[in-house]
Amino acid sequence: MKCKLAMAGLLAILLMVGMFAFAGCGDDTTTETTASAPDEAASAEAEVVTIIADAETMITDEAFDEYFGGNPGDALTGVVALLDAGEVYVNNLKVPATESDTTLYQVNSIDALWFNEDLDTWGYAVHKYVFNFGPVPPPELRGVTYLPKTFEEARLEFVQNLSQRLGRTVTLTLDPETGQANRIDLVEWETVYIRAIETHGSTTTIDRGDYTLETDRYPVRSDVNKVAFVTDNVDPSIKTGDFAVWWLGPDGWHLDRAEPLAGILENVEKKTYSVDGDVRKEADCSRFNLATSVRPTQFYTAFTRLGLTGLEATAWCMPDSGNPIGFTYGGSEGAKAALELALANAEAAKTDVNVSAAGDGSDVSGDSGTQWVGQEALDAYNAAIAAAQATYDEPLSAELDYTAAIYDLGMAYGQGGDEPQGFIGSIGVK
Repeated sequence: MKCKLAMAGLLAILLMVGMFAFAGCGDDTTTETTASAPDEAASAEAEVVTIIADAETMITDEAFDEYFGGNPGDALTGVVALLDAGEVYVNNLKVPATESDTTLYQVNSIDALWFNEDLDTWGYAVHKYVFNFGPVPPPELRGVTYLPKTFEEARLEFVQNLSQRLGRTVTLTLDPETGQANRIDLVEWETVYIRAIETHGSTTTIDRGDYTLETDRYPVRSDVNKVAFVTDNVDPSIKTGDFAVWWLGPDGWHLDRAEPLAGILENVEKKTYSVDGDVRKEADCSRFNLATSVRPTQFYTAFTRLGLTGLEATAWCMPDSGNPIGFTYGGSEGAKAALELALANAEAAKTDVNVSAAGDGSDVSGDSGTQWVGQEALDAYNAAIAAAQATYDEPLSAELDYTAAIYDLGMAYGQGGDEPQGFIGSIGVK
């Protein structure tokens, strides 16, 4: 049975109730993580509730009390009890049950929960949200809050924070006799655009594209170009030009294809998009290995500035929740056609704009309302157009090249208004 429920108006919950054999877990402890392992003796038929996070409600909130006893506050008490029992997992890796289990718990080889010896406190990170730096605090990095936290506090907040991130899923396994949760599974997935994919026997590698990753934010994330995926863990339907999600489980790195949704793209409100009338909020997920030009805000900014809104786009969505990760033009052919239109519109923007050698419009003749721009601004804009044209003309260019060229051209085109940018922002009026 598959049905949708609303709980106190707080979030959308997709309840999937089905009977299946679920294997309990034993321990395989290392100094950093503990992996889930099958235990046939603990197998039992269990119901599963899968929750799609709404950006506000945490797994410990009253909306979930019914799965932990049914009384006010039972969700918080129940989650803490399962943490202490070692029955909370991220990507099927057990969250430490006791402080003595580890001083560093990693998710996807990224610091997620740690003891900071310099500050004598525990800290944690979810995506780009960091609370207390890790074992070696680099002061020049961004996104840090220093607050003394015990192991129990940091561990609980880590799970709470992860459970509410929009588009993430939380799975509760229910005891078949009591109907109460006896295990919690969370996911933390990285995202990537597949520029190339190669399989060599038991190992598969991918290429995210040629661009520099951020290095000024803690915790430092993995470079997907350096990851060796277990071929058995790779979705065989993945091909060049797809988006994918990837993560590290107890059996190695996994790679799953994202879900495409094609149609006319519109921005309904901040971080909310419509694709042919199907309205979805963008996922709150890591885009560290995702090219800037295909990220939601950046793609849509260039898309609208350069007059491409009538073209069909593809929204690539989380395979479990359906929330968008980013956008493309649906392949190399579509991206090249989009770049062609972008170039035409970029050239048209120069029509009736006069050059002011003085740079202030004082040397431009004409009636009131005559537009002018400084030579330096025009030169920079022409250089951006030439670079985009070179990408268009290059026979070896592919979808990501065209999309990057559109993005760069869109940034050079700019905007007017209260926050002027680029060529448009440089235009003056007599």
